Amino acid sequence: MRQLRAQICGAAMAYTTPITNVGENFPLAAAAGLGGAVLGAALWAAFTVTTGIKLGAIAIAVGALIGFAIRAVPHAQTWHYRMLGAVCGVVGWLFGTMASDLAAVARVKHTDLLTIMIATPPMTVIDLVIRLFTPMDVVFFAITVYEAAKFAILRRRRM
Repeated sequence: MRQLRAQICGAAMAYTTPITNVGENFPLAAAAGLGGAVLGAALWAAFTVTTGIKLGAIAIAVGALIGFAIRAVPHAQTWHYRMLGAVCGVVGWLFGTMASDLAAVARVKHTDLLTIMIATPPMTVIDLVIRLFTPMDVVFFAITVYEAAKFAILRRRRM
């Protein structure tokens, strides 16, 4: 009976061990990831507005930017940081898509982007993104999220 109790307690202790390493700073990594997402969104919007096309290489660059921003935080080695990279990739893609769609509206109305961003209600922006959605947006979304999650942590080399 005592051995069974020890095995059960040992199993319970295995599940209660901390899932983060000493020195990890998840809030700093989240801030870095969101900063990378905002910068990546600006990069995406600037490229699509300037050239008039959406390019997969820019989606890769946005995802890599987010992932490297998270990786720059010391001791970011657990799966939580990959998930953070994926979430920040979603944010970066969404904000970049919204900014490029609003820039298209600004171009049609012959006004600047900042005026359109301030004057447009959030539900109108969401409606605009839905109306201008194309199947290729799913591909760019997937690329950005995948790259952000992939680059968020260092791969450990097997010896």
